[in-house]
Amino acid sequence: MRAGGKKYFRYSLDDQRLGKRVPASGKFLRVVDASGSSARIQISVGENTPDHFETLPLDGYIYDKQGFSEFFVKNDAQSGEWVKIMVSEGPEDYDVKNPSQGVISSVGSIDSEVEIVNGSGDVLDVDDANTQGKLDDILALLQNADDLRAPLTDLSNATYAEVRGATTPIVTAGSNPNGVIIRYYGWVYNNAQYGALVVDGNLLLPIAQTTVFEVAGVERNIKLPAGVDVDLVSTETSRGANVWYEVL
Repeated sequence: MRAGGKKYFRYSLDDQRLGKRVPASGKFLRVVDASGSSARIQISVGENTPDHFETLPLDGYIYDKQGFSEFFVKNDAQSGEWVKIMVSEGPEDYDVKNPSQGVISSVGSIDSEVEIVNGSGDVLDVDDANTQGKLDDILALLQNADDLRAPLTDLSNATYAEVRGATTPIVTAGSNPNGVIIRYYGWVYNNAQYGALVVDGNLLLPIAQTTVFEVAGVERNIKLPAGVDVDLVSTETSRGANVWYEVL
């Protein structure tokens, strides 16, 4: 049967075949439907020689770029089984169904709406307005470096603290069940005197800055784990520090 340049052939596998000749020209041959995954047929394009046959299951195919004018069919007797074969000019002619299971190995083009069904049976439309809007937002974000960085340094939910010559608790282990993000943190160090964050008793400073020279720096977007104590400590008034932080 012919449909739009594609030719279809349906074969019952109840009886054995030993090389039936089928006159049909094309470049692409595929088993597009079958009674089940166990149905098997052997196909040879162009010549009827034993070493030229290929065993094709459902969705199995042969692509001969040079083209062929006939093919040959062999099969063992398989009671109740059948296959449907399509012959066309290329793999882009293959009509893809919406399968309930299985794998689509290649697709030329899909013009109709595509649906995805999740494990709960809900249908997810991939071209609905909400999904498209989200994709547009993501694309715009990735194309703008400033916008890409902005969410990381957003201080809208952050709390500010500063200290000079004292210790200010930022968060205790008991009030930190989900972690803390240090959005912005300014520190200073000189000759064992410092203004810095202390996490569970450990200075949050680059180790290379332990020097007799006065140095200072800024750190951003540090994620601290849940259950840690964080203090902002200044050992003298000339060694101040400040921080913007967000308790998650």
